Amino acid sequence: MTYNLEIEALRPRLQASDAGMRRIALIDLADLEDPDGLEWLVDSLRNDPSIEVRAQAATLLEAWEDGEVVQALCEALTDTEYSVRDAAAQSLSVL
Repeated sequence: MTYNLEIEALRPRLQASDAGMRRIALIDLADLEDPDGLEWLVDSLRNDPSIEVRAQAATLLEAWEDGEVVQALCEALTDTEYSVRDAAAQSLSVL
């Protein structure tokens, strides 16, 4: 839970059943550049069932030098999907 009203307004889209909607919501979340949004990005990278959402989260995390972010990106290097592994590797190289 965050007290950032902009992040809270994104919550329904971040939890939508449609993967495309979740992916776009992550982009909108990252555009806020608020550390409170990291929890959503990291959780999406680790747990979203959609390959596209996980890959998008990995890409968006490239801007955050945070221990939890680095750990999640390292874990994503073992994702079953190449596009997620590739996005995580690219983000780690930027960090």
